[in-house]
Amino acid sequence: MMRIKRVCVVGLLWTLVACGSTPNRKPVGPASLPERSAAVAGPADAAVPADDSTSIGSSDSAGPSSVVDAGTERRDLATPIGSEQPEAGKPPVPKANGGPKLGGDLLGTVAGQPLYASELLQAWLQRDSREVSRYLDKLVLDRLVVAESKRLGIVLGKESVRDAVAQAQELLKETIAENGGGTVEDFIRSRMGLDPAFYMQRMEASKVTDLLASRCVRAFLLENERAVARMIVVQTREEADLVQAGMARGEDFSALAKEHSADPSAEQGGQIPELVRSQSAISRLAFTTEVGEVGGPLMEGGRWIFLRVDGRKPAREGGWEAFGAEVEATLVERPIDDLEFLQWQASVSSRYEVDTTPFLELVGEPVSNP
Repeated sequence: MMRIKRVCVVGLLWTLVACGSTPNRKPVGPASLPERSAAVAGPADAAVPADDSTSIGSSDSAGPSSVVDAGTERRDLATPIGSEQPEAGKPPVPKANGGPKLGGDLLGTVAGQPLYASELLQAWLQRDSREVSRYLDKLVLDRLVVAESKRLGIVLGKESVRDAVAQAQELLKETIAENGGGTVEDFIRSRMGLDPAFYMQRMEASKVTDLLASRCVRAFLLENERAVARMIVVQTREEADLVQAGMARGEDFSALAKEHSADPSAEQGGQIPELVRSQSAISRLAFTTEVGEVGGPLMEGGRWIFLRVDGRKPAREGGWEAFGAEVEATLVERPIDDLEFLQWQASVSSRYEVDTTPFLELVGEPVSNP
């Protein structure tokens, strides 16, 4: 998905989302940030609608994609995998005694016995629960991107899609060259074991999702009230005292950020992406501090945070039709970064119901009631 320009330390990211809403799901393994790849921004010329045919998922240039093909019917997230009626001649879906379900799509038969998708998922979960959780999160986020793009009425320019696909194809060719060369078709068929046409189709679908994601995140900022701020993050109370002493002497906040801040934003004098109004600790600090004043120190995640509020911007109305051109222009100027993405993620996760307990039931993990 979107590759994010990193401007905030992990501690601050947690500060941002700790008080926000999260999807109604029980993690399979330790939580991890979803991978995100940079959207290729371009002018919105001829429109490509974000309609039901937009597939979701992600693909890496050197590996198989998790995209659901545009011609494949999607399964509703609330529908337990394997709960469908078996087709004529298809073995019924059994369940192990007191254990996980044995069902889902039939992968094949071995010695006359059925081999189900649930068994593959159970084996993968046992071997690498983190990776299973990461891919499940990616699929959930992609579905949220599709839902949000419909709500906002986002349309993509054909040129944007064409450029993004061309860039992905070039990366694939570079990978092939680094691995002995050959044609794209031969590499996909012989080295990856996949059908070239189907793989390229899924790659294009994933690029469309990436483009929609970038536009959803940037549009989210514009349609919410937000604060313009600079930040200083220090690791100890002693460092916090030095920052406070510098401010008491009238030293410039940006200069103090460059000198003392442990956050990557120090290079920009502490400038961070705009903060939307929410219940997170850093947002509350931004909206309770007067413009031109410094708030803090805020103690979060073992770090001390100072925030200077430089201004506030009102929420915009009208959706993509009203500010789509502005979104496109800003994406050309700067990519989506972590702080923008995580604010959007916390918001969109509270807007839509997300329930992946059927997956936990399928793989035999306990499901606790909220």
